[in-house]
Amino acid sequence: RICNLCFDTQNHATMNVAFASIASVDVIWPQIAQDMQAACKRCDSDYSAGDLWQMCRSGNGFLLVAVDGQEILMASVWRFKGDEFHCEMLWGMRRHLWMNAAREFVGKTARDNGAFRVVTEGRRGWLRLFKDAVMTGNKYEVAL
Repeated sequence: RICNLCFDTQNHATMNVAFASIASVDVIWPQIAQDMQAACKRCDSDYSAGDLWQMCRSGNGFLLVAVDGQEILMASVWRFKGDEFHCEMLWGMRRHLWMNAAREFVGKTARDNGAFRVVTEGRRGWLRLFKDAVMTGNKYEVAL
């Protein structure tokens, strides 16, 4: 169950895409830890779910979540690196419900904070979803 530290839970039928507060990371993380660990293994990441939790809990990373009512549909960890906004890891299901809202939220956050591109690593399937992405080495970049 999502706590009200993260979202306005008065309207349980609304899709919310937002950063979780540091105070709510410990409430949310147990609900997503296994899925984040599976995502780390699936993309052969150097990170573990524990590394990502530590990043978010310490304020060195942002935990972005998409919540439909009380159900978490997506969780991802983000960090600024110079003029880039990096997605360190993402797990999600039923992406058609949150993809556009998450992309808009991430783009606005990046631009508002001086980033010129969004960068991530991952499976080539993401290129089908982000037609404007450019592959640079083993990373994907989307100019803002």
